[in-house]
Amino acid sequence: MKKKILITFFSITNIVLGLSQFGYNVSSGLALSQNVYNLNFAPTGYLEEYFIQLSPYFTLNEKLSFSVNLQYIGKGSEDTNPQTLHTLKFRSTYVEALPEAEYSIIDDILLAIGFNYGILLKSENKNNDEPWNDIKGSSNLPSYDIGLSSRIQGEYKKFIIFGRYIYGLKDLTDAIMSDQNGNPLNELDFYNRTFQFGIGYKFL
Repeated sequence: MKKKILITFFSITNIVLGLSQFGYNVSSGLALSQNVYNLNFAPTGYLEEYFIQLSPYFTLNEKLSFSVNLQYIGKGSEDTNPQTLHTLKFRSTYVEALPEAEYSIIDDILLAIGFNYGILLKSENKNNDEPWNDIKGSSNLPSYDIGLSSRIQGEYKKFIIFGRYIYGLKDLTDAIMSDQNGNPLNELDFYNRTFQFGIGYKFL
C-alpha cells in the first residue's frame, strides 16, 4: 500500500512538472485535531498544535494548478474530566506530503482537493501541566497516516490565507473491546480529523 501511494505521487508530480510553470510558498499556522471512533463513542476534544509548510506549485493554465505541500505538523487529542478537571493530551508529530489539485473559482480564490501521506516522527502524551512524555516505543500507533484533504485559499498580492480539512483514513489503533470476563466484543478503531488555518507568502 505504501509503495503504491509513493509511486502514484511521484508519477503525478513528474507529469505536472513537464507541463507547467513553477512557483512556491511557505506558510504556517494553527492545527486543530481530534480522534473519532468507529464505535458509538463521542469524539475526543480538539488538540491545538501548529504546522510549518513548504508548498511548490505548478500552474497549468488560468484555472488549474497543482501543489505538493510538505509540512511538519502535530496531531492528536485533548480530553478534560469535568469532575476532576484532569487533562490528558496525546500528540503525534508527522512530516507529511499533501499533493493537491487546485481550481481557481474566481480571481485570487481557489479550491483544492487531494490526499495526505504522513510519516510518524514521534508520539507523546501529557498529563495536566507536566512535560510531554515520549510513548512512541510503547504505543501501537502505526508508522504512517493517510487521508483525504480539501482546502480553500485566498490570495492578496504575494500573501495567502487558507483553511484545510484532513479526513484521516488510517486506523490508528489495534485495540479490542472486551467484556468483564475478558471475552472480545468489538475492535476499536480511531482516526485523525484535522482542521488547519494558515497564512503564508508566495516567493515566485
